[in-house]
Amino acid sequence: MAKRFTRNIRSIENIDKQSKSTNEQNDLLSDKKDVYVRNQNKYEKITGGVHQVNNKTPDDSGNVEINTGVMKVNGKAPNEQGNIDMDSIEKIEQAVEDTIKTADQAKSDVQSKADEASESIGEASKEVNTAKAEAIKNMHESDISDKNYLLDSKKRVLEARTSGRPADNSNYDTYFISEPIQAGVEFTV
Repeated sequence: MAKRFTRNIRSIENIDKQSKSTNEQNDLLSDKKDVYVRNQNKYEKITGGVHQVNNKTPDDSGNVEINTGVMKVNGKAPNEQGNIDMDSIEKIEQAVEDTIKTADQAKSDVQSKADEASESIGEASKEVNTAKAEAIKNMHESDISDKNYLLDSKKRVLEARTSGRPADNSNYDTYFISEPIQAGVEFTV
């Protein structure tokens, strides 16, 4: 809640003769024509229009000329009233339409480039898959070749040890690698 209220004193006959003892700072006083506010030890008129703007006082009709600093807008100078003729709606609509066309063309160009890139990526992917398949095939062929080499080596070692005949009268049968080995037979090297 406010501690102090502004009072309004009405029907003052002459503001210049109004005693300061009848009112306080910020109290409003009015005669039949104007309203005043008490500001320290004087009364200031707050009705009757603008008193001053940027250190300029109003003319007889109450107008104050203000320099806004605007000299040109879009290359056009203001007329005597300070107004600037703007482009017509048709020109603005045409500019908007041209901007949209430019944006649509740019969108089309980007889509075309994206399609080309996608096609190139697809072709590169096919080449990579072909290279992978070729590498896997070469690895398998190399692996089979290595296994054949190992089998040939074992055959040579077996033939050299046994000379194609059983080594002794033990319980083991000796087989050549080129011969089929029966299922369930133990094979010792």
